[in-house]
Amino acid sequence: MIRTVLYLGHGGLKLKSLVNKYRCLMLVAALVGTCTATANAQDGGFTVVLDVARVFKENTRFDSAMKSIQQEAEQVKVQVQGQLEALQAEAAKVIETFKQGTPEFQREETRLEQQQASLRTKARQLNEELLNKEAKLYHDTYLQMQQVVADLAEKHNIAMVLRFDSSKVDAENRADVIKAVNRGVVYQKELDITDMVIENMRSSTAAIMPNNR
Repeated sequence: MIRTVLYLGHGGLKLKSLVNKYRCLMLVAALVGTCTATANAQDGGFTVVLDVARVFKENTRFDSAMKSIQQEAEQVKVQVQGQLEALQAEAAKVIETFKQGTPEFQREETRLEQQQASLRTKARQLNEELLNKEAKLYHDTYLQMQQVVADLAEKHNIAMVLRFDSSKVDAENRADVIKAVNRGVVYQKELDITDMVIENMRSSTAAIMPNNR
């Protein structure tokens, strides 16, 4: 409630000027309140986007480690294939040497079946080891990326980082179009921190090689 004030001076009654001053003060207070609210919203932190797929694609250490795993997988494939061909050659020799149904033939047949089963088990174990190495490489690289993102967030007042896909859409590719339609981020303007994350991961000393544990 505004109390009416009468002020007597050389200029006479000044009620009108006091009311005007009050209105000005109220306007200033409203403006200050608006500015404070805006500042508080900014203090809550920014929301930015990150192209995780591009971070992995342009990480040279991840790429090198992945190629190493792929080379190992190719070596295992060649090794297993060579052993399988050797067993097949032995089987052909057994067929030529022994008559089917004889004890010798059955003995050799059983031996070759056991070796083939052992080879399948060995190939399965080697494949599982390679898959675990690949999974660990992805896991370690992702943890490294998380740490880099967290450091950037603390430094630049970032409150949330959303996964973003910046790849171009091939309008003639149905799967590509559907993938684009389902993207989580529809629009962003100068909020992409992907380049910053890539650069910081290049200079990071964290090890991501698959055999570091």
